[in-house]
Formats: sequence, C-alpha cells, structure tokens
Amino acid sequence: MPATIHALRFFFFAAAAVAVRTKAFMSFDEYLREHNHRITKGTEEYARREEILYRNLQEIDEHNERGLSYKKGITPFTHLTAEEFADVGGLNPTVARHFIDKRPYHLGQFNYSGDALPKAIDWREQGAVTSVKKQGSCGACWAFAAVGAIEGAFKIHTGRLEESCLGGVAEHAYDYVAATGLTSAEEYPYPPAWSRKRCAPGMLTDVLKPHQLKGYKSVSVNDVEALREALTLGPVSVALEADRVIFHNYKSGIVPADGCGKELNHAALVVGYGREDEEEYWIVKNSWGPKWGLDGYVHISTNTIGHPDGACGILKKPSLPIMNDVHNDE
Repeated sequence: MPATIHALRFFFFAAAAVAVRTKAFMSFDEYLREHNHRITKGTEEYARREEILYRNLQEIDEHNERGLSYKKGITPFTHLTAEEFADVGGLNPTVARHFIDKRPYHLGQFNYSGDALPKAIDWREQGAVTSVKKQGSCGACWAFAAVGAIEGAFKIHTGRLEESCLGGVAEHAYDYVAATGLTSAEEYPYPPAWSRKRCAPGMLTDVLKPHQLKGYKSVSVNDVEALREALTLGPVSVALEADRVIFHNYKSGIVPADGCGKELNHAALVVGYGREDEEEYWIVKNSWGPKWGLDGYVHISTNTIGHPDGACGILKKPSLPIMNDVHNDE
C-alpha cells in the first residue's frame, strides 16, 4: 500500500479519535480484545474494521449530544456497518406470518381480563430469569426467546430455575419442547459459533419432561394491557424490529415509539415493565450478550400513540407458554 495512503488513513483515524476521545473512545485493539473479535493486524480487513469503528464512534458521540431518550455506546457490533448489523437477527418473518394458528400446541388467544394490574413487574427480582445469552452468528434469537419464557414458567411453577438449551420463530420452539421436553445448559451447553455439531436428542436428561409444557397462547395483538396482564403470569416472548439505527449501538435509556419500524426481524423476551421520568417501558432481555445495551437488556417504550403495533412492532406477536401441573419431584 503506498505511503501516501497509509498517511491519509492515519490522519483519518487520528481525527476520528480526537472527535470521540471525550465520550466513547477506545483503541481498536482494545475493542477487539474486549469483545473477543479475531481480526489479523496488518490486513485489509483490519484496516476496514478499524475505519468503521471510528466512524461509528463519531456517530455515537453526535447522537448522545442530541439529548434523546436513549444513549448509544460501544457494543460488540460497533465494528460493523449498519447494513451488516441488519443481518444479526434470526427471526423468520415469512414463517411467522403464516403459521401462528396452525401449530399443534397453540392454545388460542390470551386476552386482557379488565383486572387492575401492577404498576411495575420485573421477573428478575423474583429469580425467574436466567443470565443473558449470546447467540453469536447463529440466528437463534427465536429459540432463546422461547426458552427464556419457558425457564420463567418452570421457575414460577416449580420453584426451580434451570439454564435450558435448545432462523425460525419462538412458537416452533414451544411446539418442540411441549412434545419432547428440554434439557439443561449445564448438561448440553450452547455450542460456539463455529461448531458444526448436530443436536443430540434422546441422549440427555430432560429437566422439563415431555408434555409438562402444555403449549402456548398468543397474546392479543396491539394490546398493551393484554401484554401487561400476560406478564403477571411470567416472561413473554415477542418479535420486534431490531432497528439498525437504534439497536446497533444501543447502550441505555428508552427506545421511543417512533424510533424504529415494525418489520419483524428479531425475537426477544419481555421480563417486565417499569417507569422512568413518567415514561413507561418494557424490560426486554436480548440474546446478544451482556456487553450490549443495559447489561444485555433494552428498555422499549410502551407508548402506542400513532403506533398501534407498539415501538419496534413489539405488540404484533407476543406469546406466553402455558404449563401443565408440574411438581418439584418430577
């Protein structure tokens, strides 16, 4: 590479570093170590990713200076372009549009009863939520969302919290678990991204026995109160648009109703709802690891004014696992 290009690239990086030094700056090598990314120094890919990182850091600073309802920061995806980040999801929206009422363990619709509801719910405080997972390059968000809801239901019904293991949709996972059961992550850990191993059914001990999960109910769409009431029973899996502008480098605060679209491309787990400075929000557990967002979580506005599908389409496809009677000795 000519020396003049090296000099120009160095000048660009130096200028970018100055632009972001007061807020979000870290060196590219520090970033790679922090997020366990392996890119060989001195290669064109290294130089390209470094350039993208500093460009994103500058955008992060500019966003945070605007004083909006949410902040951006460094995430495991800050070395990606927005277009590359858009492929991180894993939900299959085509399947999601067609199958919902035809699944064998679909138990109908969950509707709001009209009862008074708590001002806030957080199932983490009740010990019904396991640690934040990292799906890696596998589009397994739908499985993490469904299993997270099942873990919560199992804890609520048995008093035991198990780290369970399994692009599709969460309800496929409900069908599978209802029919076959579910093992623990301790016995069958989530494989690394490069693994080509196939699942080994029938070889492991089921924490959740076949048919202990009765099935699932679809929570009434576009209904904030129905989702709130469903959350009184346990965590709820949802589909949403993981908007590339917001979710790419989201760090804290509340994602507003007009902040992202409603084209479903990701699945996550709602573990409760709360309020901050008179703004109500859903507490959403993601599957991008604890170094993304609020230790792996995102707060999404419950406001539906002008947005009946909810912020990021969160009210379009919520679903709630329903347990059969289970006992601690099963």
